[in-house]
Amino acid sequence: MTIRNSRSFVVGISAVYGGGKTAIATRLAGLLQDTVTLCFDEYNGTNVHPDSLRVWLAEGADYNV
Repeated sequence: MTIRNSRSFVVGISAVYGGGKTAIATRLAGLLQDTVTLCFDEYNGTNVHPDSLRVWLAEGADYNV
């Protein structure tokens, strides 16, 4: 009989471009059981970013903009 921990958690990894985020996430997923990774690299072409992050934040950071 296998007893599973019913708790879930999310791990966020932040670093500069080329800082090894995907590498460490992949390694962690290999060490942990029942994991899923969502990497920005997989969605980069579908994301729309504001022209100016500073202006967007000053105007209330509306995700619908």
